[in-house]
Amino acid sequence: MLNLDMIAYNPADENQNTALVMDWVTGGDAKQDVINAFAAYGNGVTAVDGGQTSRSDHRAFEEQGFDSAGIAEFNVWDNPEYHLLTDAVETPGYIDYTYATNITRAATGYLATSAVPTASTGLLTAAVNAGQLTLDYLPDRNGIVEITVRATDTGGLYAEDPFLVTVNPLSDAPMLTTPLDNVTVPVSAPETNIDLAAHFSDADAIPSGDWLTFSVPSNTNSTLVTTTIDVANLTLTYEPGS
Repeated sequence: MLNLDMIAYNPADENQNTALVMDWVTGGDAKQDVINAFAAYGNGVTAVDGGQTSRSDHRAFEEQGFDSAGIAEFNVWDNPEYHLLTDAVETPGYIDYTYATNITRAATGYLATSAVPTASTGLLTAAVNAGQLTLDYLPDRNGIVEITVRATDTGGLYAEDPFLVTVNPLSDAPMLTTPLDNVTVPVSAPETNIDLAAHFSDADAIPSGDWLTFSVPSNTNSTLVTTTIDVANLTLTYEPGS
């Protein structure tokens, strides 16, 4: 699955004609394959690895086990019209149609070249050596896949036999991938926002469709700092004068 979100803001700076390609859970091939497609089909627009973000539609597909990626303009987080009424074609000088067209061209090239049969299942790899079939199961993956074995004679005639392989899930506990930094602010500071999805991961997210629910089970000084969570965003609000 490939998501295109905010792809037409292209200011004349050192990153002009560059796009970001992002995913949410690492481990799939889609992000790097999309970056490679820009080199072949981007018509002058290049792509760089934009890291991980949960702030677009590719996240929901990754949670259901689909290898997914998202494309955005390089300056998406600095776009002055982002999610405003002025984020529109009527805003003078805002939309770079050539840039947006070339991003779409690269995305189309990726989809066209990916829509072919492949031996990669996302669940396992299969190899035959001297008549021995070896199934190598990928870590933290479960599901059902159909494997077809073909026997071919020297004349090019062959016989095939498909069979199903079922890998049952095991529940894995979430992991802390990046510890949260300590926060130090002056008195009456503005609130602090922390993306918790960048700090925790769940190996079951891709194969089993698990998702993480965040909470704050302990706050030793709620009269000084209050906490709220919106999906994966933790907000620290400092009480005035504290």
